[in-house]
Amino acid sequence: MRVISLAKVVALTAAMALTTSFSGTAFAAPKMQVPPGACVVMKKAVLANGALCSFDCNPANGWCSQQICVNGQLTQIINCYGSFCSAKCGG
Repeated sequence: MRVISLAKVVALTAAMALTTSFSGTAFAAPKMQVPPGACVVMKKAVLANGALCSFDCNPANGWCSQQICVNGQLTQIINCYGSFCSAKCGG
């Protein structure tokens, strides 16, 4: 009886060790390659240095705010309206 319980504990410990060793490496998401001076928007999109994008877009009135990527920093510059807005940031 004790041998079977000991074997179960050893098997369970080995399975947990194997699972945790793969969780950090094999299943990790690949890192995003960001060119120098580019901006990362909402952890899912890369915006080139000097590029514009719109954020805080209000579908009710068509107004958005514009941001520009300058040396890795997003900076708000102007407001825009409807078709004059650039592509949505991170969209």
